[in-house]
Amino acid sequence: MTGPADDGTHATGNIPSPTGTGQRTAATAAHPPDHAAYEAGTVPITSSGWTTASGALPAHAPLQGDLDAAVAVVGAGLAGSSLALHLAEAGIDVALVEAHQPGWGASGRNAGHVLPTLRDRRVFERFANGGKAFLELFREHHTITFDLARRHGIACDAVQSGYLHATQRRGVFEKLKAAAHYWSTEQGQPVQFLSGDAMRAMTGSRYYTFGVLYRDGGRVNPRC
Repeated sequence: MTGPADDGTHATGNIPSPTGTGQRTAATAAHPPDHAAYEAGTVPITSSGWTTASGALPAHAPLQGDLDAAVAVVGAGLAGSSLALHLAEAGIDVALVEAHQPGWGASGRNAGHVLPTLRDRRVFERFANGGKAFLELFREHHTITFDLARRHGIACDAVQSGYLHATQRRGVFEKLKAAAHYWSTEQGQPVQFLSGDAMRAMTGSRYYTFGVLYRDGGRVNPRC
């Protein structure tokens, strides 16, 4: 799966087809949500291309009565679910509550790319010490998606196949290499620079002539 970036490059990942049949439910196809519903965030997760062809989803019973917990986490997206999991693993009594169902919003409608980098580190210049604490945590846990899948036996088709940032332009390639220098030297990530025959072997195409491969990246199948 590929997607264009603002700088004329493409980020490519080994992403499986979202559905076995490429079809939605009859109800969804006949009555697609309108633009206003998307903007309001009221489109049901069954309208996502990653749900099963039948639109069937696990049933989650509504909360009945009062619930006591040391920590309540509101929202079962990626961040909330991860927080609740790690609190529970630390032995903390935690309750995870969600207004709709887990992964209702953007967390359930992602492309499955697992990126071991950040799009723009300059944002951390606004923080004390240049965001040092966060970046140290990122270095330690940038493969957390694959770590969790292995540890808990999550059947999400997780493959640490690498993440390739490709381009046709040598000038852009030089900028990509400069950006990759931080991730390889400061973050300790395995990074590989590709061109010519190596790019053709990687992509199966002559379209892209240069690329930066981040070995710790990969993909999961959001439909699993």
